[in-house]
Amino acid sequence: MGRYNCELRTGDVLLFQRRGLMGRLITLFTGGDKSHAELVVVEGGRTWSVGAHSDGVWCQPVSSLLLRGERVKVRRVPDGLPAPSGWRTRLVRLALSTVGVWRYNFRVFLRCAAWETLGAPAFDPDWGGLSDDELARRVRRVMCSQFVSWMLRRTAKCDPCPGWADRATTPDDLDQDEPACRLVTVAEELRLVGGP
Repeated sequence: MGRYNCELRTGDVLLFQRRGLMGRLITLFTGGDKSHAELVVVEGGRTWSVGAHSDGVWCQPVSSLLLRGERVKVRRVPDGLPAPSGWRTRLVRLALSTVGVWRYNFRVFLRCAAWETLGAPAFDPDWGGLSDDELARRVRRVMCSQFVSWMLRRTAKCDPCPGWADRATTPDDLDQDEPACRLVTVAEELRLVGGP
């Protein structure tokens, strides 16, 4: 496991400023400077990043993102929030159950890009009262920031960007410093400071 300039915990949010074509297109459409969002999962002594990509939900070592030169900001659910006990354990299980199963929701991204609003039922964090296992099997498409917001709302009962149920969220919605946003900055830029 690589060492970082800050301690990463399950549930931390990684916000990316990607320099490639896709990153530039996303920021062009959203009007922000963040192009992607993922969640940290610490499992089996390793630190992983789980997120929705164009070819599905992946799980990869955080260190591999930094070795590729990704610019990453870290935000976190504050310790003082009344989150349910065991929420991080639940998040690990739920997030990993979506790897290779869920796909990216291009329709939602295009609607967001066209500034269309979406109905709340599509983003219901309880998804009609389905259990975690049922949800992992039945949901098939998700956007990266929707994945992060939904996972935190469902497991930590934390609303990282209020109002997200009424429209498609963007990675920049997860990087707001106004009081309504329930995430705090841990590191402006995540860096690898030691070897494996």
